[in-house]
Amino acid sequence: MNKSQFMKLSFKSTIFLIIMLLNASVIFSQEKRNVSKDTIRTENITVYKTYNPTINDAFKLKTSPIFDLEKNVPKKVSPFAIKSVPVASTFIPKKAKSLALERKRKILPPQNYVSLAGGNFGNIEAEAFVNYELGRDEHFSGLFLHKSSQGGIDEVRVDDFYYDTGIQLSYQKEDRNTPWGLTFEAQHQLYNWYGLSDDLVISDQQLTNLDPSHTFFDINIGGNITFSNTFIKNAHAKLRFFFDDYDSSEINFIAQPNFNFEIENIKLDVPATLDVLSGSFEPENFLSELKYQRINLGVKPSIPLNYNDIEFNIGFSTFLSADTENNKTDLYIYPNLLATYQFKDYGITIFGGITGNLEQNTYHNASIENKFVAPLLNLQPTSERFKVEVGLQGNLSSKLSYEVKASYNSEEDKALFQKLPILNTIENASNFGFNNAFGYVYADTNTGELTGSLTYEEYEKYTLSLTTNFFTYNVKEQEEAWNLPQLTTTLRGTYVVNEKLDLGANLFFIGTRKDFDNINNRTVDVEAIFDISLEGSYSITKKWKAFAKIKNITNQNYERWLDYPSQSIQGLLGIRYLFK
Repeated sequence: MNKSQFMKLSFKSTIFLIIMLLNASVIFSQEKRNVSKDTIRTENITVYKTYNPTINDAFKLKTSPIFDLEKNVPKKVSPFAIKSVPVASTFIPKKAKSLALERKRKILPPQNYVSLAGGNFGNIEAEAFVNYELGRDEHFSGLFLHKSSQGGIDEVRVDDFYYDTGIQLSYQKEDRNTPWGLTFEAQHQLYNWYGLSDDLVISDQQLTNLDPSHTFFDINIGGNITFSNTFIKNAHAKLRFFFDDYDSSEINFIAQPNFNFEIENIKLDVPATLDVLSGSFEPENFLSELKYQRINLGVKPSIPLNYNDIEFNIGFSTFLSADTENNKTDLYIYPNLLATYQFKDYGITIFGGITGNLEQNTYHNASIENKFVAPLLNLQPTSERFKVEVGLQGNLSSKLSYEVKASYNSEEDKALFQKLPILNTIENASNFGFNNAFGYVYADTNTGELTGSLTYEEYEKYTLSLTTNFFTYNVKEQEEAWNLPQLTTTLRGTYVVNEKLDLGANLFFIGTRKDFDNINNRTVDVEAIFDISLEGSYSITKKWKAFAKIKNITNQNYERWLDYPSQSIQGLLGIRYLFK
């Protein structure tokens, strides 16, 4: 499919059927002790945040953040794309109380706006957000996002343009007893398999016939509801239909009810999960159809305890996983033991625990993490057999906080990206068969991680945060932990100069990764990434704002994936209009 044809596709009709499966089980709920000297009240704050599609640009790391520095620009509604990264832990340690807590301003309703920006490489960004109050306790919101580029990376032999457009519609009813909401999301993406190795020998005729573009479509609907005074605490559900222009399709239904019981003065919280996945790949005629169907049913019961001011959660997680395509069923049982202790006089919290989880790998999640995947994936779940984690967090002052933690994670069948070999033959050829796409390989992986972070915040003035992660890997069945870095660092800062001018900066570093060069039959290093980005916005009037972005200031054509160089320095100028 060439540039003029990429919008042409055949839509598949889909019937969305949401079935809530409520399963009784057990997880804990911590009881808070009454401390006479503690006058800080606990409040629930709901923040609406837009989905931030992974199209920051197709050639840069999706870890590169997008600033939103204007003070009156809304927190956007929930993220559209969910990262395909296993949840590290179900445990969220309590934050240590600050030594001197500043009073925060009241959160205002989100502001309606439209914005448009353009820059070199033909880069375009467009956004529109509308929030409408339907009544005293209900509202509707709509979000539109578009990002695209005409490409233009040096020494690329085929098209490298990309396109990403998404919409999100949301309805929320803030009923006092049973608040509930509905969402509808749709996304259309087009990317090119432009990562041809310099060592690839290809004729001019093959290069002319090569159509590197491929298209993703994602449509999903979801809902959530919260109950009061019932044994059902809350419930969430989502039905996703994901497909591409290579006749690959995937349906994923997830329901997550949470139950709440009290037995002999012991409170029990029981989150349950039903994850149903069904899909198939039909990439080319010379490749046989690959189907997959899997149902995961899990519960995570636990009991809260308190001993000498140490809060414990003792329980386990269990999953029943049925591979209906291959008539295979497995039972997984994981530990779920957690503990926290607060040194309140010093603003310090220590925490630790051991947990486990079963992660469903999907085509959709793979496409989020790597836009250059082939429509030919061997999909199976990853079992996080156990993860041991200990850490320390606290506040050195009312403005400076920190966290240090170490973990050891043992995973079975961890999904790793690796560049595919040449798939083409004399009789059959595929657009992704020139060693220019990625697939999954699986390996039992033990990962050690040490993380440190510092955050400094001056209320309504500036913020600065630094996070560094060190990793070690031990893998079986594979030579290397493919495409996983040993070091990552992110430095982020924002500065409010005055009522009109805001500034921001980002710096990130990702260490070298390993991949396999199938053409030369050897393991190679994918060079480290160092990127600096700046951004600023200026309020022309109360309704009009101008903004500018400069990305990749170091002007490096670094590779996030093997043979996929990024765009060099990028500049973007835009205007935003805010309205009621």
